[in-house]
Amino acid sequence: MDSGPLPASTPPASGEERLHRLERWLIESGAQADDPGQVLKGISKQLLELGIPLTRTTLHVRALHAERIGVTRIWRKGHKVEEVYFPHGARDDPVYHNSPLKAVYDSREWLVLAVNEETAKRYNIVPDLVELGVTEYVVAPMFFSNGMENAVTWATDRPGGFLAEEIELLRRLLPTLRTVYELRTLHHTFHDVLRMYAGRGPAERILSGQVRRGEVARIESAILFCDMRNFTALTAAMPAENLVTVLNEYFDHVVPHVISRAGEILKYLGDGILAIFPAGEEDEDVASSKAITYSCMAAYEAATAIVEALDARNARRGDDSVPIEPAVSLHYGRLAYGNVGSGERLDFTVIGSAVNLTSRLNELCSVVERPILMSADFAQRIGSDCCVLGSFELKGIEGQTIVHAPE
Repeated sequence: MDSGPLPASTPPASGEERLHRLERWLIESGAQADDPGQVLKGISKQLLELGIPLTRTTLHVRALHAERIGVTRIWRKGHKVEEVYFPHGARDDPVYHNSPLKAVYDSREWLVLAVNEETAKRYNIVPDLVELGVTEYVVAPMFFSNGMENAVTWATDRPGGFLAEEIELLRRLLPTLRTVYELRTLHHTFHDVLRMYAGRGPAERILSGQVRRGEVARIESAILFCDMRNFTALTAAMPAENLVTVLNEYFDHVVPHVISRAGEILKYLGDGILAIFPAGEEDEDVASSKAITYSCMAAYEAATAIVEALDARNARRGDDSVPIEPAVSLHYGRLAYGNVGSGERLDFTVIGSAVNLTSRLNELCSVVERPILMSADFAQRIGSDCCVLGSFELKGIEGQTIVHAPE
């Protein structure tokens, strides 16, 4: 993405030739970029090669994301592209209301801003631009086909700012630039949303083409079920809005400990989660003992971290908050991992007797009043101090199941 098909030892004299070369680069190279940041870097370097004295360019794009409303990508000459994320509610901040971006979004017009004391009184970004040596700052609105508000900026440190023909070149370039940015941004957003709702592993499989019903792979994996004890009583006693707040706080103490250990959250089941920690490659007949141990230890460490985090939360909770008691079950086994469903509505999940056993084991946590329970198959693989609680009948599981717990 650094060079592409636009080498130029000397800038072309013709504005038409410059525009043609930039558009060619965007269509042939920019459209193939992995993400919008690479497009920003590439087109900025192409503009430099054509003699446009850029010192800084930025791309401001709205995000479709659970934790943020948008992202700003910043390119500066001699630096890597920087990404700055903005949380939901950022547009209520006074900083945004005094920004050139808001002015451009409201007017839907370009803003060509001389960087001086006068403009510093109107826009809060100007002092920062002064420190960078910027003399002129150009902001262009960039509305995608779905109406999403975005913007691109260019800054120069040349005394006197951009030439009129350079700004005209940027104006004429914008339609192609917008199209390529939209293509890459929507591609990036699609991946983010799919990962957000389906999980990292399923998203990768779906995007690689595994979308046919019944298409499954056999995997060996540690399995973790976690839910909240006494959730049914909470549901009956608490307004739905308050219950959602408690659930989100609970998941905030659970999910990060799974993901940070390479676990995959496959399902949210009311107050519960189903997570897997795959061992080895799916196509292998038998996972290696090292991979099995690693996946089980990762699941066990996630379980203990969840319990410790919620214990700490309960210890510091206020009088107006409810205690959150987790129930975590752990098992290891072979699973079918893939698509089930009907018609156009499919689900990417795991099925098999190992999943059923883990679920039934979880129900036992409240009975024996233990926060973590594990099967014998799991306990023998982690090498940690465990004790045998006994043999229990589990609903839907034939015979007696030997159940272990941490010492």
